[in-house]
Amino acid sequence: MSDHSKSQSLQNTVKYRLVIAYDGTRYAGWQTQKSGLTVQQTLKEALAHLFPSKPRVYGSSRTDAGVHALGLVAHFEIPRTEARLTPKRLLLAINAWLPPDIRVTEVEIAPHNFHARFHDKLKNSTAISYGTIQP
Repeated sequence: MSDHSKSQSLQNTVKYRLVIAYDGTRYAGWQTQKSGLTVQQTLKEALAHLFPSKPRVYGSSRTDAGVHALGLVAHFEIPRTEARLTPKRLLLAINAWLPPDIRVTEVEIAPHNFHARFHDKLKNSTAISYGTIQP
């Protein structure tokens, strides 16, 4: 793909950065697996209700089964034609499709070169817990 084609492709998409908190008690961890419900899979299914392109979700790190997280960073990318909601409204819409034990706490438009796994400045301060999360 030429530089012009890459540039054109990037201009036709919008990337969103999410910050997520979850109680992992009933999940088999963050990352989608062949068996067991995961946080990534649940978030992807929520996004599929909002975007026909059914975007893939990328996380800054993984958690094991039963592990909780406060501040896990993720991102997804959609065609610009599907980007109709402001970040604030998108946060509300995503949470409307998520179960109460998973909450998106922040949504922002990210630069096209952003990747949650490689650019997460908060990665080292993400709170991971093996105990119970208190409200």
